[in-house]
Amino acid sequence: MRSLTMEGRQMLRRMVVRLRKQSGMRVKELAKMSGVHPTTIKGWLARARKEGESGLEEKRRGRPVGACRKLTLAAEAWIRDQIVRGNPHQLKCLLLYGPGRRFVR
Repeated sequence: MRSLTMEGRQMLRRMVVRLRKQSGMRVKELAKMSGVHPTTIKGWLARARKEGESGLEEKRRGRPVGACRKLTLAAEAWIRDQIVRGNPHQLKCLLLYGPGRRFVR
C-alpha cells in the first residue's frame, strides 16, 4: 500500500468500496484481494458510509508545519545566521552533551 502513489491509494480505496457495494464481498475477501488489513477496509467502508466518496480522500497527517516551536522565527534566523558566519569557538559557546544536548552561553 505504501509503495503506491497517492492516486493509486485513492483508486484502491474507491475500488474496494465499489466492490463491496456491487458484489457484497466480505471484508476478509476484500482485504485478501487488495492486500490491505481488514481493519483498514472496515475504516474505509465506515468513512464512505458516513462522508460519501469524498471521505475516501487522503487527509493531511501529523502536526501543522511550525506547530510547537520552541523558538520564534526571528530567534531561529539569528541562530542560523550566527552558525553560518562562524563556529561555536568563535561564538564562545560551551557545548554540553547531556540528555537534551543544549547550548549554554
